[in-house]
This record gives sequence, structure tokens and C-alpha cells, in this order.
Amino acid sequence: MIHIPQWRALLGAVIACAALAGAVDLRAGDAPGAPPPDPQAVVDFNQAMGGGDSTAKREALRAVAALGKDFDDAVFKCLVAGTADRQTHDEAVMALRSRTGLSPGLLNAGPGYPGYPISDSAADWATWLAARTKEKADKKQLADQAAKIKDLEKKKDDKDKGKDGDKPDDQATAKGGDAAEGKKAAPAEQAPSDLGKPSRIIFKNGGSLVCYVIFKRTDPEGVLQSVRIVHLDGGGEETLAADLIARIEESAR
Repeated sequence: MIHIPQWRALLGAVIACAALAGAVDLRAGDAPGAPPPDPQAVVDFNQAMGGGDSTAKREALRAVAALGKDFDDAVFKCLVAGTADRQTHDEAVMALRSRTGLSPGLLNAGPGYPGYPISDSAADWATWLAARTKEKADKKQLADQAAKIKDLEKKKDDKDKGKDGDKPDDQATAKGGDAAEGKKAAPAEQAPSDLGKPSRIIFKNGGSLVCYVIFKRTDPEGVLQSVRIVHLDGGGEETLAADLIARIEESAR
């Protein structure tokens, strides 16, 4: 028969598991990516935590803690969930210290992420893990933005190279002989006069682009969502997402 304290401990573990279902870990320099599938040790841990056998819980926790770094995402979720269970709390805390390489200060306290949690309570370990999760999401967003900007710059370079390839070289001009004689060079394509002065868009990755800004789309609260531009070199129009842009400088020329 399970007593009320045991039911409370079990309920706390279930709540912690649910709250941390999306929590993941990211060391400095790690490339963001999809986490690997949960190994059997994680499945066994979840099953053990649903019961009242303290020995089975501790053994399952040790098996999870022994998994390699490729499974950090799943391991941290389990270990933090283990701090919410009275029967595994102390062992889970020791496993977390070993896994993170972090040590507490006086009274087993710390400053919080990225340092040691404020305390060894389940709530403070959950807060610590949530902060790591946010950091990973932010890094992934920055990586996605950098990839978009790199793709934009590559497209512009390809357009420039294509235009250079369309120009006849000196030999081709000479072969034209009299047919080319007397012809005037075509004037460079000019942007329509009604576009006003060009602006300089500064990207979050440090790059920049001088172009005509013809439309800015904002949400109902006035927050910029996207910018419609016209390239100076006749490359046409394009829409840039606001999350790529650090700032827009008016009158770049």
C-alpha cells in the first residue's frame, strides 16, 4: 500500500517530467541539431519513476547517468526529474554535479545558470535546465539567421557574376569589326527616380546591403515583420525577414 507521502513524491516526479519534456542541453560550441532518440535506459527510468520501488528508481537513475554525451538532452531531463522524487533526490543531485562539472558554493547554493543552481531543490534545477533550453533555442535562431544572410549574399554574388559573364571581352569586340563601330555603349540601368534615396540595411551577422526600401510591413503593435527592397544593380525586388536585420540606416548615399 502506497502512503500519502509516497504519492506526493510520485506526483512531484510526474510534474517535473512533464514540465521538462522539452528541456535540452547545449555546451558552448555545440552545433544545434535534432536530439537522438531516447535509449532504453530512459524508457526504463520513466517506468521505474512511476512505481514505488526505491531500489529500482536508483538503479534506473544510475543507468541513465552512465549514458554518453550524445544523450545529454534526455539524461538532463531524467536527472532533473529525479530531484523531484524524495527517494532519488540526493543521488540525482550528485549525478547532475558530475554531469555538468558544476560545484555549489556555501550552503549548496549558486548564482543560477550558467553557474550552479540557486539551490538543490527540484524547482531550482528545473529553472536551471530551462535556462539552458532557452540558450540552445537562441543559438539555433542565430545560426538560422546567419544561414539566411549567407544565402542572400550568395544569390547577390551569383547575380553579379552572371552580369560580368554577359559582357563581351576584348577579343569578342574585335571580332565584331565594323559592325560594332560607331555604336555607343548602353547606359547603366538606373533605378526609378520615385524610389527616393537608397538605404543601408545592417544585418545581425555584421553584413550590410545598400538598396531601396520600398515597403516595411509591421504587426498591429508596430513591430517590424519584413522589408521589401529593390536592389541598386537592377537585381529586382526581394523581401527580407525582420529577424535578419539589426537596423536600417536611411539615406546611405
